[in-house]
Amino acid sequence: MNNPRKSIWRNLAQTAYRASLGIAAALAVTGSATAQEDYPNKPITMYISFAVTGSSGLVGQLIADKMEEVLGQPIELLGHESGKSGNIAAEAAKAAAPDGYTIFMGTVGNMSLLPNTWKGYTVDPLTDLVPLTQITDTPDV
Repeated sequence: MNNPRKSIWRNLAQTAYRASLGIAAALAVTGSATAQEDYPNKPITMYISFAVTGSSGLVGQLIADKMEEVLGQPIELLGHESGKSGNIAAEAAKAAAPDGYTIFMGTVGNMSLLPNTWKGYTVDPLTDLVPLTQITDTPDV
């Protein structure tokens, strides 16, 4: 009999692996199209909208590990940027230079719900951020 917990973790690891390859490929294409030098030639910062001890942090760490392997550069994981429903991390990503060295791993809340329900939300995902890929598909109950 299959252990459902092992299946969940295996699926999560496989999803993170595929997503990290997609992000790495997207960054490589974006970097080569916009920069003269080899990309990446310095560490990449990844902002996670919630604490590193949660599911977002786990997925972010799995993706960062694979990206480091594929890209050959360290990924600085900033999952401590939680707060204000993930707005702190989103604002930090928005304020970063648009040079391909900052990634924001948001959630449905950051990308869809908050911009439409909270007047104090200062990030417009349609104009302030550039999408790379969907990482997970998690049903809500």
